[in-house]
Amino acid sequence: MAFTFKARVLLELGAELISSDAVAVYELAKNAIDAGSKELRFEVSITLQHSKYRLLCDWLDDHATNYDIEAFTAKVDSLVEIDAPARMRAKFYEALAEPATSAAARTALDEAYLAGNKIVIADKGHGMTRHALRECYLTVGTPMRLLQKQTSKATGQADNSGASAPVLGEKGIGRLAAMRLGRSVHVRTSDPQGARARMQIPETERGEPEDPTLWNVLRLDYRPIFADPNLGIEDVDFKPAFGGTKPDPEASGTTLTIRDLQSDWDLEKLESLTNSQLVKLADPFASSFATRFFLLKLQDEVVEFGKFESMKLKHSDVECTISFREREQQASNSQDWTPMELVVDVNYKRFGKRQVFPFSGDHLKSCITLAPTRGKRPKADDPLPANDAVEGGLRRLGPFEAKFWWFNRGRIQREDKDLWSALKPFVANWSGGLLVYRDGFRVYPYGAQGDDWLDLDRNALSASRYRLNRAQIVGYLRIAHDNNPALQDQTNREGFRDCVEKEALRRLLRHVFINVCRPFLERIDNEEREEDLGSIDKIEARMSESQRDAVGMLKNLQRELPEQDSNIREIIYQLGEIQDAWERAKLTIAAQEQEMEQYIDLAGRGLQVEFIAHEMARVTANILNLLKGDKPLESAAVKGMLEAQVKTLEKKIRNLDVYSIPGRQRRTGTDVVELVKAFQEVHADKVTRHNIDFKVSGLEKPLLAKVERGQILNILDNLFANSFYWLKTRSDRSMRPSIQVVIDAQERTLTFRDNGPGIPPTLVPQLFVPFMTTKPPGEGRGLGLYISRKFAGYNDATLELGPVSTDGVHHAFVLSFKNTPKK
Repeated sequence: MAFTFKARVLLELGAELISSDAVAVYELAKNAIDAGSKELRFEVSITLQHSKYRLLCDWLDDHATNYDIEAFTAKVDSLVEIDAPARMRAKFYEALAEPATSAAARTALDEAYLAGNKIVIADKGHGMTRHALRECYLTVGTPMRLLQKQTSKATGQADNSGASAPVLGEKGIGRLAAMRLGRSVHVRTSDPQGARARMQIPETERGEPEDPTLWNVLRLDYRPIFADPNLGIEDVDFKPAFGGTKPDPEASGTTLTIRDLQSDWDLEKLESLTNSQLVKLADPFASSFATRFFLLKLQDEVVEFGKFESMKLKHSDVECTISFREREQQASNSQDWTPMELVVDVNYKRFGKRQVFPFSGDHLKSCITLAPTRGKRPKADDPLPANDAVEGGLRRLGPFEAKFWWFNRGRIQREDKDLWSALKPFVANWSGGLLVYRDGFRVYPYGAQGDDWLDLDRNALSASRYRLNRAQIVGYLRIAHDNNPALQDQTNREGFRDCVEKEALRRLLRHVFINVCRPFLERIDNEEREEDLGSIDKIEARMSESQRDAVGMLKNLQRELPEQDSNIREIIYQLGEIQDAWERAKLTIAAQEQEMEQYIDLAGRGLQVEFIAHEMARVTANILNLLKGDKPLESAAVKGMLEAQVKTLEKKIRNLDVYSIPGRQRRTGTDVVELVKAFQEVHADKVTRHNIDFKVSGLEKPLLAKVERGQILNILDNLFANSFYWLKTRSDRSMRPSIQVVIDAQERTLTFRDNGPGIPPTLVPQLFVPFMTTKPPGEGRGLGLYISRKFAGYNDATLELGPVSTDGVHHAFVLSFKNTPKK
């Protein structure tokens, strides 16, 4: 049995599915663009607003038994729009007439409202024949645009300008959006070329008659469907017909006249629709298409169309360009699971600092990886983790580009109130995150004030300093139907359909905002403050010189003006007070620098304690599981396992002494080889559990150095933690994971190497920068290597990357000790 459906399904696809008047206008504008029109005329003529119409209906209900025609007429006169076009007012009052009863007044009011209000949407596209009206326009879900899109892709069809003409519609239901605006739609259209082509077909096969000199008309009255939910689709009979003669036989295009409007239309609404919605229809960062495309009128008066003032972007603090594309030069190693590369170019214009952050291979995969839940961490030789579905989506996502500008609202307000007054309306109208454009035209609702699909605002609220919230971000994301076919619109025009490709895109963009841009901005701010502190010596020199000069001049005045001796002495005394205050400030700064070293040491110890606590918790959990097991505790197997676990726990507790935090950070003569042995023992169980080939060489000769042993162990732990993570999550599983520690007593170096994905040269500049990490949130804080290099410096050593390997990436770190302790 075939499906049957009620006529109300049309309402669900039109009036109910379209969420706003703005989206309805956008859908109808897309139809005009697909028809090849270079402009769209949008005219609103209102004699009685919808809210006032409802008010009159309520008044008639209240006065059903005591209706008075004069009172009714006076009420109507007080509510009509004083600036309504004369012709519309005449039609309104003609339909209203002078109803004698309340029931007649209600009927007359409905007819007057229908006649006195309208929205006209007219284009000059290719129009439609009568055949197209019936077979396409009246066919819900027509594949016409979808087939046109497929043909365009296959043949490379171009528009009149020679550029590829994107087809925006494909669902075959966009025309029903007119129902959101009003319940009565009159269509007038003509396609003279199509009509003449149809006339070449034998009349018996042609179906609808065609005449290129006449308009084709179609009246769609949806009011009966709204009134009767039981109405069947077979009861709705809309038929194309011939209209009047065209003034120009070659004229083409389509005009929609929409009546029985369902909302108020005034200047405030139209300006809001224009400046906050329609101006964003086409990509304003690339062209002024929308400004040229629309002609808007209200009550026969032109409504000025908003403009995108691109020059105001130069006042932003930050400019960030994002591209996701295929790498120009592919790496030779087989671990690359995708040829794509994410490149983030951040320009902190305020300080003239710029940096490029590229992500490829496993580092790209890490950008979209969510940290696993506790207790479900994969081992190094396990299959790919649960994020592999999103990784597959990233492979299929396709290239895209994005760009945004960030305005530091607070700074601009403090430094230049007049500038902010000029920028405020622009930022308020265009901020909201990234506007999304497919083939140059907007995908709703991304970038709107109420849409936070990247969840930036919630993250901004938790930020300590830099609030990269949507209210301060102006930008775009550009995709293409051919490049990103999986990113398809929902039928309700409320964004992309849920799919793994959408989630991959979302995670990539969140990574850019949260893990790349914000830490970069915070780092630059910190560096600028450090530069200020670094200029203390220069400031002191200038102060001393200025003070000497001032005291010298004051003493000269003292000799020449002895009567002012007491005042001059007071000034010299105050200068001395200023010098004392400066000396106290220098002591405070020095104390802060020493305190910062202590904070760094504590942070490093914290990372060690976290690791040790995790390992002890794991062993303790194993012991508890054995005690709770089904096997009797007296059995040899259980006793053996308990003994092994207790020994492991005892060993870890014993090694806590090696990792202990001294009362003071003293460097003592230490054999680095012994520290490496302790480090190897601590991690022995873990590398065994995860089947890692862990080798240490060079233990035969001592490597003596004057170091703080806890800090050296911290360096080794951080290097191990990094290696372990990347071995655990690597894409290339063809080889057994391995970690090698090589001690060279003669060269006084310790080399730490693994066979993971390695570090591309492009990531080297930010490698030792605090809070910079390519690990996903929850897996890395971006502090390990920063702290390790600081600890190396405190111990008269250096921590650097090893040379680039044959596969084009770095696989090793080299810790070099400079000093030899005195005997």
